[in-house]
Amino acid sequence: MLREKTRILQQKLDEMICLRETESQVHGQEIMVHALKESEWKQQRKLLQRELKMLNKVQAELKRMYLAVKIELDNIINTARTTHQGGCWREDELRREARAKDETIQLLQAHIASIRLQQSRREREDDILRQSLRIITHNKKKPNLLHH
Repeated sequence: MLREKTRILQQKLDEMICLRETESQVHGQEIMVHALKESEWKQQRKLLQRELKMLNKVQAELKRMYLAVKIELDNIINTARTTHQGGCWREDELRREARAKDETIQLLQAHIASIRLQQSRREREDDILRQSLRIITHNKKKPNLLHH
């Protein structure tokens, strides 16, 4: 009878050891998956940061071009107001130039708005990735109640 109780206890002990080994393996796999995801997120973040720098440079260049076109347009308008040489023909030509430059300004403004929208989306994506990483990290730090 004592041998039977010992044998049953040994079986239970073997089952518990097997269960703990399986849990340990699963936990190790989860840690590896987490590390891989974290590495991917870091690479994605670096890529997004590079893209953001590039977009900022493009935005700065577009602003510079916008200001240059605006200044040139203002100069043309001022010249047209002060000279009035050439009558209607000169005025019509200046108006056409002014319209063309105004269209260019509008296109540049639309492009800047598009860049800002892209930048905003990337920042949101970056925030989501950062929050996901915090959640996963927080969940890994919680003690597993099954192990107690």
